[in-house]
Amino acid sequence: MPSETLVQLENISRKYYLDKTEICALDNVSFQIHKADFVVLAGPSGSGKTTLLNIIGCIDKPSQGKVFFEGTDITNTPIEKLNHLRLKNIGFIFQSFNLIPVLTAFENVELPLLFKGLDDKTIKNLVEKFLHRVGLMDKINEKPSNLSGGQRQRLAIARALAGNPSLIVADEPTASLDRKNAESIIELLRELNDEFGVTIVLASHDPMIIEHSRTKLFMRDGQLVSE
Repeated sequence: MPSETLVQLENISRKYYLDKTEICALDNVSFQIHKADFVVLAGPSGSGKTTLLNIIGCIDKPSQGKVFFEGTDITNTPIEKLNHLRLKNIGFIFQSFNLIPVLTAFENVELPLLFKGLDDKTIKNLVEKFLHRVGLMDKINEKPSNLSGGQRQRLAIARALAGNPSLIVADEPTASLDRKNAESIIELLRELNDEFGVTIVLASHDPMIIEHSRTKLFMRDGQLVSE
């Protein structure tokens, strides 16, 4: 695989069973994600975007096919090693923010860094660096309930970036925001993509977000229909 390839999927299928009925969420999907790219998975609800994001983000495994991360086949990697890979290499941004309500902005960004075993000074510097970068230093001691929707998503972005991931996976990151905040968040993600070279893969059916992407992957009924 070429060195610029971060993630490669080969003939990926994902099947679930509901009351003995087989549901094919992904059907023979293959593509590459290159380092520093900004990729949007586009398609209607139920097209397989979230399932594909979960496989790219090492949250789920395919029923068939192979997954490579930086040239290494991780398809059959034990869950413990996948957990370590995610902690080291992947940041997540969710539609519902997934912030911890009882923690301050500082503590929400700090939490995943504690699992990395970094010293207190390094953690403090990283947290403040990325809170400043997303414009939330004045909210450093506030809890999520005191933040607006746009501010909560900026906090989630700071948390995702602070661990210095090579990949950020975002599932409908602007779906719960108004248009102004949605545009602001996508503009911020594009700036961070350029500034830090972090690869970003997000799922959305919003035409504005699709327009901002470098690579567009369109899905329907669990299949990649065009690039």
